[in-house]
Amino acid sequence: MPTLPLNQAAALYDVAPTALRLMRGGHHTHVYRFSKDGADFVLRLIPRGEDQELIYLQATVHWLQYLVEGGALVPEPIPTRNGSRVESILHEDQEWLVVAVTLPPGLLAETLGLDRWDPALFQELGRSVGAVHALSRKYIPPAGLRRPDWDAAVNLFNHPPPEHEWLARKQAAVLERIRKLPRGGDDYGMIHAGLHFGNFVIDFSSRSISLIDFDDCAYGWFVMDLAVLLFDILVLYEGPERLAFAREFMIHLLNGYCSQTSISRFWVEQIPLFLKLLEINLYADLLYLEKTDHLDPWVRKFLPGRREKIENDVPYIDIDFETLLSARRQFSLASSARPRKPVSVKRVEPSTSRRSGRTQSRQRSALPLWREMRRLIAVKLYLADRVSRDRAARIAGQSSLEFLLDLSFYNIFPLEAELIELEKQHAEGDL
Repeated sequence: MPTLPLNQAAALYDVAPTALRLMRGGHHTHVYRFSKDGADFVLRLIPRGEDQELIYLQATVHWLQYLVEGGALVPEPIPTRNGSRVESILHEDQEWLVVAVTLPPGLLAETLGLDRWDPALFQELGRSVGAVHALSRKYIPPAGLRRPDWDAAVNLFNHPPPEHEWLARKQAAVLERIRKLPRGGDDYGMIHAGLHFGNFVIDFSSRSISLIDFDDCAYGWFVMDLAVLLFDILVLYEGPERLAFAREFMIHLLNGYCSQTSISRFWVEQIPLFLKLLEINLYADLLYLEKTDHLDPWVRKFLPGRREKIENDVPYIDIDFETLLSARRQFSLASSARPRKPVSVKRVEPSTSRRSGRTQSRQRSALPLWREMRRLIAVKLYLADRVSRDRAARIAGQSSLEFLLDLSFYNIFPLEAELIELEKQHAEGDL
């Protein structure tokens, strides 16, 4: 086995080889951590081959630098002593590519229990991803420095046809539908393409989230990154009410995402298609472990019953994706500022209504403490999608119309169409 050019690589950044500490890497990448001048960095050594051409790495680094300059929370490529952000080393007849980036502060998301997550963090994750996609929409790479499209590079979405004929047919059917989707415009650009929970870190001191490990970045639909996040968290999640959790996660993720950029209902509705492709591709890689005592927790959660679900075209998660954006707009907890603590319901006395800009004539008298608490509980249960509108109104001791109108006192505004319909029913004596 050839030795690694650690001496040469360390010298490029003016550190001793002994300062390099081995980290977990990919299949071909050797990853090291080092500290210099009070800051931490990650160094990657990549044997140059068909999938790791110098131009692709240069294209990745150029995009990362563009994202950093735009304010996105991603690692910043750092120059070597020669002033280059990508170097090539020849060592024992093997060419190696070398790049180093800053190491964002925080904890790797996959190491955290889901009990440490809250709606505000889900929104912060959406904000970080949305900031990257907003910049990508405007990104124009220099001539000759373009990363490949998703289906021409190694990533979670691009997998060779599986050896098992039945699985290959399932994959081909999904790919046929995906390849008919429109490419280009505001919905297609540079994406992470591997945004699982092992590829972002959370800094709890600032409640910020940084994306890392862009080795597989490619041109693809922006919704692909959102699909990977949902796919992975549903493997990690072991709690009750899986469907409710998935819906809550997506609503808060989209809240944060849409504070930075936009996404249409059409693309949200395509998420199940990308989830199914991910499911097939990962099962093709892991099915040989079905009859073994594999100890990896993620694999142990993912595999049981997976073949039957794929064979029978069972959706990866059966929630109503069509209504997610409506729910996001109706019950947005996001603000223009980045939240630094868990979201709580806050009482606000508005002077005007969001509806048509009319003056808000409905006044609210002071309530006994016990009744105020009942209404707060009803609002929070309604926002968490734990109870229906009518059930929440009963908990609050109000009619459905009164309950929706009172939401404005907590800076929450129901959909205009629903409110108008309720007012119409009220006028007709149905409520």
